[in-house]
Amino acid sequence: MNDASHPQRQHHHQQRQTNATHANKMTPTQSHEDLVAQLVRHSPAAAIGTAAMNPNTIAKTPSQAEFEQFFQDVTEFEKMLVRSGIILLKYWFSISDEEQQMRFQMRIHDPMKQWKLSEMDLQSRIRWEQYTKAKEEMFERTSIPEAPWYIVQGNDKRRERLNCMAHILANVPYTEVEQKKVTLPERLFDPDYERQTLPDELYVPKVF
Repeated sequence: MNDASHPQRQHHHQQRQTNATHANKMTPTQSHEDLVAQLVRHSPAAAIGTAAMNPNTIAKTPSQAEFEQFFQDVTEFEKMLVRSGIILLKYWFSISDEEQQMRFQMRIHDPMKQWKLSEMDLQSRIRWEQYTKAKEEMFERTSIPEAPWYIVQGNDKRRERLNCMAHILANVPYTEVEQKKVTLPERLFDPDYERQTLPDELYVPKVF
């Protein structure tokens, strides 16, 4: 196993800045060109060593003409990014129907997790097959040699996130950082020091 595929090793990507970005939610009056313009603004800067991550994009429901135009434009746009020297990695985190069902049920019944459950999540249960068909069409029409899609099977969150990180490391040039040996120094003891007892009101009450 080489270093690039080992998630427990530390790596240096020679990057000076990483930005996580979200494209703004589109209004009914905006077109797919507005979405592309947002993606251009969030693309990595020309300086070597910058990175940008766009976790998701929420767009309005397009017309059929806009839908077809977007599919024509998106692959050309991605090819342009790659030609300019950008490393473009596209990941789709996929979970099974049963796993999604279980997670949503946990959110419904756990008050600490209910905030995670959105109206879009509820709709995704109703439209599971529609979303799956749309995903399959997206893969077919936008997975190109210059910028293929990579599917991360995410039922096991921790393991699959590590797999994704390892895959990114394998596809992004980096140099390994030399790790200096760290030695814990001995604690100094003062034989004349006696630790004081602090008043109870300084402490946070133990509710749990």
